[in-house]
Amino acid sequence: MLLWLQCKTFRNTLYHCNVNRYKLLKYTLPEKINNACSVLLTKFINGHKNLKDIPVQCILIIKTDEIGDLCYAQHVIDILKTEYTHAEITLICKPYAITLVHNNPHLTHITSNWKDLTGNYDLIVDLRVSARSLWYALWHWPKARADRGTVRLRNKLNGKHPHEVITNKQIIEPFISNNALLKLTPQLYLGEHEVKKVTQFLTDQGIRKFAILHPGARKQLRRWDKFKLLAEWLHQEKRLDIVFTGDYYEKKIISEIQKQLTFESHSVAGIFNLAELAALCKEATVYIGNESGPLHIASLCGTPSVGLFGPGEPDIFYPFGPKTTYLHHILPCNPCNQVTCIHPENPCIKRIQLSEVITKIEELLK
Repeated sequence: MLLWLQCKTFRNTLYHCNVNRYKLLKYTLPEKINNACSVLLTKFINGHKNLKDIPVQCILIIKTDEIGDLCYAQHVIDILKTEYTHAEITLICKPYAITLVHNNPHLTHITSNWKDLTGNYDLIVDLRVSARSLWYALWHWPKARADRGTVRLRNKLNGKHPHEVITNKQIIEPFISNNALLKLTPQLYLGEHEVKKVTQFLTDQGIRKFAILHPGARKQLRRWDKFKLLAEWLHQEKRLDIVFTGDYYEKKIISEIQKQLTFESHSVAGIFNLAELAALCKEATVYIGNESGPLHIASLCGTPSVGLFGPGEPDIFYPFGPKTTYLHHILPCNPCNQVTCIHPENPCIKRIQLSEVITKIEELLK
């Protein structure tokens, strides 16, 4: 009887894993098709050219995905500007991400509107392949093209996808004559306005030493559920003020946590833009958050950071930097579509224990 029950449990688990993987394939299939088309398009455009000898005066960088993705593409801008000193560089990204990069001195133009693009680009660097970016390259044929699809295919054939920082370097590597430039790592540029606003906020609130907590995430399965307990420990044991961050839609999540606390806490959710959040992170003692854009902003600011990962794919988007660490309980069903869970009573993100997070914080703060 016991053997029969074990077999039944294994069969059900296998069934749910297969269903979940089918849903994942359905979700990622358009991306796979776009990547395949991108590989062919790049081969047609580049042909047998010596890519390092192509005269480049105008560059378009396409990065129309999420905040974390854009964070880990910042070094691409710096490397290209150093290689092509006199080139004008245009970046197209999502509207809400513009504040993250508007202080970058190497960008000539930033937009979120495809209609703003001139079409006269010597080099198109497609860091986020989509149907729209493919059509744009077809209708505005550049001298050369670098794309994510080609690199992702090569890495898959080699058996593993590296961290996103490395992938983005690999995309532009064929165009870079000085290999020393490829050692550059992503960095964020802050403006005087953002620094002043953060300084004023900390002064007005009487905040000196503080921790930043980000309890939100785009998807429910990415949200850890013990931030209230963590905030209490940080306040009592480390004598840190607590500052919550997030976007406008995460204000409700933060408010519910704040109501349960017996001490005053602060929130900049929906108040600070991304550049201002970066300036705040630079002043923080420690940052703890779910797998989401603010985690990667804190990492690039050099803030000691702990990332809490649930259904996300291992390695690729772990926080990047010497003062970062993470917790990730990887189950056999990983990666998944991050929408449906075969363990709804105990999803992977909730398997992270408070004691584990505290241990990571202690290690960082040493």
